[in-house]
Amino acid sequence: MYRSYPGEFVLLQGYANNLNLVLISQNYVVVEGITLRNQNYFTMPKKRDYWVSLEGKHITFRRCRMIADGDPYYNIYTLNAWSRGIVDGGQYNIIEYCFLRGLDIGSLFAGAQRPAVQHRAIRYRVCQRVEQHRRHFHH
Repeated sequence: MYRSYPGEFVLLQGYANNLNLVLISQNYVVVEGITLRNQNYFTMPKKRDYWVSLEGKHITFRRCRMIADGDPYYNIYTLNAWSRGIVDGGQYNIIEYCFLRGLDIGSLFAGAQRPAVQHRAIRYRVCQRVEQHRRHFHH
């Protein structure tokens, strides 16, 4: 389990030349109460990487905040800051009580064409000014 203590502010900013801040491929992991602000958000235009990738099984991503600074419309359509929030490509995972602001796409499930039932849930999520638009699905 990775979580902040009551009253503690945990901030992940990433490292140079990479938009992916959290990659979880292990099973039975809980991440709770962290804030993500990507230091590369403006320096990697037109790159559609996810800040968080859940690839294991039985992962809970809870009460986390993902914040892209500035005006989302300007960032996405003028600066081409196209990075995305959370992708869940695992099984039996839960994304809950998360706040996402200013990203090109908030959260989505991947791998739906696989025959296995995925048993995943996104619940109680708040997206503020997230530009989930059809143009991304035509590329």
